[in-house]
Amino acid sequence: AISAEARQKGELLIRFEARQDLGNPVYLNVNPKSLSRSPLLGAGRHVELTKPLRFADGTVMETGTVGVVVQSINDGYDADIIQVLDGTKERSFQPVADAFVMVKESKLGKAELEARLQELETLAKMNDDAGKTRRNVSMLDQNLWAISGFGSGLNISYLTHQSKWPRLGSLSADSRCLTLKPASREGFDGTLGGE
Repeated sequence: AISAEARQKGELLIRFEARQDLGNPVYLNVNPKSLSRSPLLGAGRHVELTKPLRFADGTVMETGTVGVVVQSINDGYDADIIQVLDGTKERSFQPVADAFVMVKESKLGKAELEARLQELETLAKMNDDAGKTRRNVSMLDQNLWAISGFGSGLNISYLTHQSKWPRLGSLSADSRCLTLKPASREGFDGTLGGE
């Protein structure tokens, strides 16, 4: 519960899904002015170049080229690094502030979704190799909801094991969030089709 002092200051009680050190949820009192109304630049986010970019070998990436954030200051790295694909070659660069904008993603088709998931898996492996495996949960949580058609994912969380499903009602009420769970499209007919 939020303290009387925090309430007087107009602070909100925010639940963060997982601390990076222990992986446990954490609650903090936060001033609303400290909250971003748009997603932060983070690993896995797609960005679009707003200015042409010339590499040392003369290759030019035109305005509108879409890349992926590989590292972000917001994730604890020293610099933002964006990666773009030039035909078959990946090129990474440290962007200037006004050279790109974040892409607002929405539900993807099957082929695009498969490519995007492969991209996120590659970034997760990079985190693993750098000893930053705990960052994967945050990265996936920030990217999967939009490409799956659930918008920003605000107030949505995964419940990973079916043993927890009988308690969905109380967990949902306690977290004050909607509950989504897989259901048959055609009725429970004893087959796996349509489940």
